[in-house]
Amino acid sequence: MENGNIIIQHRLLDEVKKIIGSSDYVSEIADVLGLSHDSIYRRLRGETLLNIVEVQKLLIEYDLSLDDFLDTSVRRVSFSFQPIREGSFTFVDYLTYIERMMRRVTENENPHMLYLAKDIPLFQLMNAPALAAFKLFFWRKTILDFSSYKRKRFSFKERDEKVDEVSRKIREHYYKVSATEIYSPETIDTTLNEVLYYFHAGLFEDMSDALVVLDSLEQLVYHLKAQCEEECRFRMKRSEEEEEPAHVHYPGVEYRVLYNEIIFTDATVLVKLDNEKWSYLTNNGLNVLGTRDENFYDQCFDSFDIISKRSTLISGNSEKERSQIFNRYISRIQVVRKRLQNETEQEL
Repeated sequence: MENGNIIIQHRLLDEVKKIIGSSDYVSEIADVLGLSHDSIYRRLRGETLLNIVEVQKLLIEYDLSLDDFLDTSVRRVSFSFQPIREGSFTFVDYLTYIERMMRRVTENENPHMLYLAKDIPLFQLMNAPALAAFKLFFWRKTILDFSSYKRKRFSFKERDEKVDEVSRKIREHYYKVSATEIYSPETIDTTLNEVLYYFHAGLFEDMSDALVVLDSLEQLVYHLKAQCEEECRFRMKRSEEEEEPAHVHYPGVEYRVLYNEIIFTDATVLVKLDNEKWSYLTNNGLNVLGTRDENFYDQCFDSFDIISKRSTLISGNSEKERSQIFNRYISRIQVVRKRLQNETEQEL
């Protein structure tokens, strides 16, 4: 039994060391547990077992679940949950949480991400500042119902430099990870419906801003198409005057995109690392449920594989299929733009 406890202890302490991510992890663990360096080394070597209070301190400090380190039943899965709450876990905290997760992913040798994109992938959204600003506002006001947003209408006047900074870091991590993504009609339809809702509800401070958001969405769709053509992700041009951003091809990093017209589930992200399998599901549109349960990952992977086999490849040499899909996306945007222009003219 003691050997089993030591194995669990090694798993827990190894995970804590990864989270700390510095050579001086012994000092940090010693501070958290209120122990000497010698005491920490004995626990790292397995000569001394952590007591229940010490285990609890580590779990709380590093936001871990003991279930992640136990050989649990295939019928039970433990999820971590990061609800965004106004005043406690802010949107910047949420993005920082994602940035740390992506940094951990890139520290592995050959990570691979599988992404079922029910909405525009957050990583790609960060290429389009105007669109991202609208989406962030929509999530905070309409999805999360922040009290400070109750009387606000969307405007491009507001800008959060901290959000921009963290977003840039997330995007750079994303470029370094091999990925397979599956798009669907909903990938852009979700955003189009949000724009229509705000327009008709009078939630744009300047109604012309709705057209600016649609323009930004269209630019991003063209950028998504360009990345599919190149089988590589890269930053979007900020203006017509700017030169094309350099396409940085990280060694061994692959990018593959498919399209599925009908079969689709909730937004899901699966990440395969050197020795771990992570699964992330969205809850209530934005909050993240995460688990490192391998059995759950394998079940989700099987579902992803089934959907992949029934999907159309739109990256690489699939020029005909790609053009058809992205032309549909652009056509949908143009229909909504024309509708808003007509309604605006009628009101005038």
